[in-house]
Amino acid sequence: MAQSQPSAVRFYAPDAPQLARTLRGRLEAHRNDLVGQVADGCGSDWADYRYRVGMIAGLVWAIEECGIAEKALRDD
Repeated sequence: MAQSQPSAVRFYAPDAPQLARTLRGRLEAHRNDLVGQVADGCGSDWADYRYRVGMIAGLVWAIEECGIAEKALRDD
């Protein structure tokens, strides 16, 4: 049976699970900052508000992807 290629995370990170947790933590912190900004009403106009909400949505997606990657690393 042919051996599969290592993932980029596993190839470049000596401790891939720790890297995934660290990345997820930083993404969550950034998301929480943006959520706080939106909740405080610091957006200067509608476009700025939409931009911040879009960034939050993107960060939520990235955090979910980190969870999927962590699960895949644990299952290996």
